[in-house]
Amino acid sequence: MPVTLFIENEAANLAVETLIALTFQVHDLTNLDTRQGNYSNEFILPLSAKNRRLLGFPQVLASTSATPYKKINALLSINGLQSLPGFLIVESANATQAKCTFYSGNTSFFGTMGDATLNDLDLSSHNHNWSLAGTNNVFTNKSNTAGFVYPLIEYGTETAHPTLPLTTRTINPQYLRPALFTSAIMDAISAYTSYTFAGDFFTTEAFAKEIIPITNKRLKHTPEWENGQLFSSHKTTDQTVAAGATDVLTFTDSITDIGSNFDGIAYTIPAKGKYTFSCVYKLTTGINSPRPVIRIIREDTDGNVQVIAARTMTSLSMPLNATLTPGELDFEYGDKIYVTLYGGGDGCTFDTLFGGAFTCDAISDTSIAYGHLFEFAGNLPVISLKDFVKALCQRYNLLLYTDEAAKTIAFIPFKTLYQNQPKAIDWTKKLHKNSIETELHPDNYSQYNMFTYLNDEDVETIGAKGILALNDETAELKEKKIAQPFAATNSISRLQNLTVPQIHLMEYDEDSSTYKTQDVKPRILYLDSVELDDAITYADGVNTQSDGTTAEPLAWFIDNAKTINLGFANNLLPAHYTELDYMLYRYKKLTAYFNLSAADVMGFDFKKPIYLKQYSSYFYVNKIEGYTPKKLTKVELIKM
Repeated sequence: MPVTLFIENEAANLAVETLIALTFQVHDLTNLDTRQGNYSNEFILPLSAKNRRLLGFPQVLASTSATPYKKINALLSINGLQSLPGFLIVESANATQAKCTFYSGNTSFFGTMGDATLNDLDLSSHNHNWSLAGTNNVFTNKSNTAGFVYPLIEYGTETAHPTLPLTTRTINPQYLRPALFTSAIMDAISAYTSYTFAGDFFTTEAFAKEIIPITNKRLKHTPEWENGQLFSSHKTTDQTVAAGATDVLTFTDSITDIGSNFDGIAYTIPAKGKYTFSCVYKLTTGINSPRPVIRIIREDTDGNVQVIAARTMTSLSMPLNATLTPGELDFEYGDKIYVTLYGGGDGCTFDTLFGGAFTCDAISDTSIAYGHLFEFAGNLPVISLKDFVKALCQRYNLLLYTDEAAKTIAFIPFKTLYQNQPKAIDWTKKLHKNSIETELHPDNYSQYNMFTYLNDEDVETIGAKGILALNDETAELKEKKIAQPFAATNSISRLQNLTVPQIHLMEYDEDSSTYKTQDVKPRILYLDSVELDDAITYADGVNTQSDGTTAEPLAWFIDNAKTINLGFANNLLPAHYTELDYMLYRYKKLTAYFNLSAADVMGFDFKKPIYLKQYSSYFYVNKIEGYTPKKLTKVELIKM
């Protein structure tokens, strides 16, 4: 049998009639929305004892094996010479056979992403203290070497209350937000999928300058950070409080406090959020009233005190290891939490014979504020990894080429097809003359194919949208939209006539004289480090930094003075879609059958065109469909 299927490095048992037909594809040019991969037909595997084991006994209802629910490592080999690595999915099974499908190429790559979003990536290496304090503060980062930057962006909505001043160059850094470079995100996607990314695209100016500003309405800490702020402490020495007096209890023994928020007396709230505290205790006293009282106290940053939990002693000896807890409450950054004991009429002893403890038991829903650790996880736009990669490919008209064996993905500009015409593969002698069909109208296109961005309030940037027109009166007239998962961004003058992006994230509240954040769509910008004649000064009320003429992080979406812009009409379509536009003009798709060998298809290089002498033309291979050894193979070719 010419085809061998290896499952987890073992040759599976195939029936004589088993037919595995392979389809190869990287990008269907008749569908601008998607990127494709390799796959097989749904084929039958006999459930021999070996196959049952390799597939995880899919026919057994009582089986608890996870294998049938996984992408099972597999490899197809033809004649023992050509091999194609990928994965197998078990679609269904009965007592004697299983229906399976084999996937490889780009399908494997996108499959590793699952339903993950940007917030599932490990970006912890870019976490930092959002602060001006220290000699290595984050506002010295001006390029992509750190993976993130604080671009100069106006986040306010009103000229009367800008976050960046109009007539000076002094900035309060608490109104700036970090932005991640697309390069940092792609590095994290590479690590998440275990694929290495390659291609000259990653050395381009556009890729190096792309940034994703953090525009979430609320910035929040991760559960891992919250767990690191928990503390526990014990008291091993009795503490006696005199009659009529109130003392603060100390818990200076056996302290576990990774976040360094507890000083033995008070816990300082490290971030706004929900907290649960408890105090375990036993009290002993005399018989006179008033009775002693134990309290958990909250003191805010202005010195205001509030009792959040209290219990009055009701007997000469309180129950052993009684617990006082206020339950889950909302706290503000900087609040202090401590325990006090009122001695009552006779004085009272906090008895540690059975152990006393003061702990923070749970933290959740905490917000990041200026001065805190900034964590990117949980604060990026909720965009799936698949959509992020596809959007990148759509912006720059990139084709993906997966080398499954090497676990490498090459990102190749579409124009490379035309540049590779001297390297074209000649299939002239492989063409079978019968059943050749030419289609004149591409599927899934309209006469007006609109590349666009998300709508966000009043943002309407000239040149953001762009049309790839199809010169075909038979195509649907209704506009087809290919939307990015980002919104466009307008520019505004700030900082003594500097042009900066404006994102309406913060709205000034006159009553509280503070900014309140609001929902905005995700954004994407380019960034340049520009050396200015006059200094930018960062001042947060405590620390001040003046940059002199150091290069500053200026960003833009569309700036007509720039050579690259993110507008489709302004730059992206003319820069990256000219060759595709040419291919769609007088569109012709040839569907024909070819005598192809395993060597022709298993490692086919889609970035090289095919040449057919019969037509004196070059073609893009849109799809190699249903290849089986020693049979004619159907191929879709689009004339270049």
